[in-house]
Amino acid sequence: MLDGTSGGATPPPSYELTPDEVQEELARILGSESFQKSPQLSRFLRFCVEETLAGQQDCLKEQVLGTDVFRRPAPFDPRLDPIVRVEARRLRSKLDQYYTGEGAADPVMISFQRGDYTPRFFRATVSDRPAPAARSARILVVEDERLVARDLEHRLTNLGYEVVGTAPSGEAALQLVEQSKPDMVLMDIVLAGGMRGTEVARRIWSGWRIPVVYLTAFSDALILEDVKGSEPYGYVLKPFDSKQLHAVLQLALSRRDRESADASVNRELNRNEGLLAALLNARILPWDWVVTDYTRPWPESLEVPSHSSVAPGGISPAAYLDRIEPEDRDAVQSAFTDAIGNGGRLEITYRRKGDTGQIEWAVAIGAVAADMSGRRRCSGLEVGASSAIRHRQFPRASEMEQLVDAAGSDLEAMQTLIKDLMTYTALSAHQHTPVEPLDLNEPLDLAMEKLFTAIVEAGAQITRTSLPHALVDKNHAAQLFGGLISNAIHSRREDITPEIAISATPCSGQWRISIRDNGVGLDPESSDQIFQPFKPLSTNVTPGAGLGLAICRRIVEIYGGRIWVESQPGQGSTFHFTLPSAESQSS
Repeated sequence: MLDGTSGGATPPPSYELTPDEVQEELARILGSESFQKSPQLSRFLRFCVEETLAGQQDCLKEQVLGTDVFRRPAPFDPRLDPIVRVEARRLRSKLDQYYTGEGAADPVMISFQRGDYTPRFFRATVSDRPAPAARSARILVVEDERLVARDLEHRLTNLGYEVVGTAPSGEAALQLVEQSKPDMVLMDIVLAGGMRGTEVARRIWSGWRIPVVYLTAFSDALILEDVKGSEPYGYVLKPFDSKQLHAVLQLALSRRDRESADASVNRELNRNEGLLAALLNARILPWDWVVTDYTRPWPESLEVPSHSSVAPGGISPAAYLDRIEPEDRDAVQSAFTDAIGNGGRLEITYRRKGDTGQIEWAVAIGAVAADMSGRRRCSGLEVGASSAIRHRQFPRASEMEQLVDAAGSDLEAMQTLIKDLMTYTALSAHQHTPVEPLDLNEPLDLAMEKLFTAIVEAGAQITRTSLPHALVDKNHAAQLFGGLISNAIHSRREDITPEIAISATPCSGQWRISIRDNGVGLDPESSDQIFQPFKPLSTNVTPGAGLGLAICRRIVEIYGGRIWVESQPGQGSTFHFTLPSAESQSS
């Protein structure tokens, strides 16, 4: 018998199990769709199970798991890096989801207790499984035999489901679906009336996208072919027991939730694509001005700075105002003046002259804040609707509605862009001042702490060598590491575990820091483009505003270094940057 205990852990139920049964259950779990999408959790589970089967459960400590499973460099200190505890919580939750969904009918179960990394193995009973109420649903029963319908209602209620009604015919079922909008329909195939259950199921799916589980006493080839043609979510053959019914329903609910999540992701991708298309079709004008006297009204209170990487040779405040339609100037002037006086955020809609003299709507989004030298700056973007959008894509809407529609009705997606723009503006105005030698391990730790959730969710494995001391500001270095690690996570491939390696090499009085990933890579011809503002690449898994790597370049340039990338499509990328070494200060 497998005991599966260690130390003071509560012993598992005394059910006889063989190692082969445990291995079979492990294979079922790792082969499930949810665990195939979680390679790090799969590796965690496999390691714990196989060590326990080998009698090595005493080795399942956080220090061992941190180095052997999560590939943290030794010695691993769980007080500083809680990766094992976080992933253990995720693993317990993922197993609960599995046993209420894909694994609802598994004969064996594997589980973990909180605070213990030794798995428990036992045969499954109804009481062992997560409560069905945790995955309850509103179900409509379509059954023309009254006694069978009442029995189904009783069983479903005892299992924790809500029965919204019973219908004896297809016609009655369609009416109840319209009225109650259930989460799922339990459908007999042979019904009273003129409609078969499969025809009712097709209408329910096409009209309301509500999944159907079939319940029937027939299993001949014609019936099965008819069922397959109606896209069922499950099939229960009479006679059945409650455990079998519950398992099929849980599988169906799991599939429904998974498909709903996929549909949500697709909607988000479509929204992002719409926003990107809007930005490509829109007329975008960045501005960057220095506040000379915040007590005066705009535009007299501002001037164009002598140098700006955000808007080089940018438009002056007076020229900006002159483009705006006279009827809208007072409102725009008031909005800018209030933002400058209060040091706040700006968002205003107005009409202005386009490049060819035509009148079009525009949105100005920006903010007023102090840069690193203490000067107050007003920076932002003006986004205008192009004539292509107005005349071809949205002929039915007003010009402002066209812009909002094209941007996915969500201009708040511009907030990240504005934040990055302000950061880039502040860096552009920053002049290098002497700094003390800094242990680069400190800002790297800060960056990884800030990105902890993103690292865990991506399942990224980060390895690092001990880094040297360099002459750089701590916040700048943390921002630099954070930007490059975030880029590596965003550029990951979905088919493999993301791996990021960080190292340092001496280089002619400087240190060359390298950050290598195994992501999607990029075309070498794009190696210069990616460091330019507003030049995001389509290869990124998560599209960005196009300022992240530009900010990294600006930080490196402040300290007289350079940054570059070596990459090939599908083979990952290695970003290098140089910083002055601590020894160069005395030379």
